[in-house]
Amino acid sequence: MRCLAGRCDLVRVELTSGAVTTLARSGLSSPYAHPRVSPDGRTIVAARQREGQWRLVALDADGSNERLLGPDDGAARFDAAFLPDGRTLVLTSTRGGIPNLELLDLSTGEVRPFTRTLGAAVAPAPGPDGEVFFLALHSRGWD
Repeated sequence: MRCLAGRCDLVRVELTSGAVTTLARSGLSSPYAHPRVSPDGRTIVAARQREGQWRLVALDADGSNERLLGPDDGAARFDAAFLPDGRTLVLTSTRGGIPNLELLDLSTGEVRPFTRTLGAAVAPAPGPDGEVFFLALHSRGWD
């Protein structure tokens, strides 16, 4: 991701040469955030602000074929990460009013709760074994 002049675009950086290729341009009111690449390298998932709300989008690895992911139920969804199988995302959702983690099945578009907390659960990071680490908000702060 590269943010310049108020726009946050998806880019590819060639590490050997430093060459930067823009894959997907954002608008001023529709930035991208938190991009992740699928385990097979074919798909990019990112959060994108649309009509004032964060939604998840998937793109082909070359930045083409952008499509919305998940239900259009009024919840913001962001911080998505692929589980090792590449067919499921773990993400942060505001469905229910409190940020919690959900699992999103990419083949069906169905979501199901992964955490239920009264504070917040955000920033999921799956390990290679499928175990998910995340930040949990408590009265003492973040754990």
